[in-house]
Amino acid sequence: VNAKIATADEDKGLGTGANDYGPSIDLYRDFDGTMLVGGVGQTRLGDSKYIDLDRVNSGNLGLSRVAGNGRVGAMVEYRSASTRDRDDRRDATLFYSRPTNSGGRVQLYASHGFTDGGPDWGAGVSVSKGF
Repeated sequence: VNAKIATADEDKGLGTGANDYGPSIDLYRDFDGTMLVGGVGQTRLGDSKYIDLDRVNSGNLGLSRVAGNGRVGAMVEYRSASTRDRDDRRDATLFYSRPTNSGGRVQLYASHGFTDGGPDWGAGVSVSKGF
């Protein structure tokens, strides 16, 4: 289950002012160094007095392979639009991920959107560490 606790003020145009929540499931399986991942979910967006919001359905499918000390991979993602007058979001991401010396991970990624429902291009660095 995923949840977003409302902290934004709807009257200032910063969000709905309501909680978002819904179920999701992600599965993965390693086949001798090649990892297959996939998932589906649905998010119920909080009600707004300014806009009629729909539930958002999502899905992803990806593949990665061990490359030296890290992994290289690709993922495609889908997310339905939150309103009837917007486009669904479909994009693809290429990434390289590797462990850090401190026990975390660093990931470089580039993405491309295929609809007006998301960014045309994106790139970035993600750093994570569990606790």
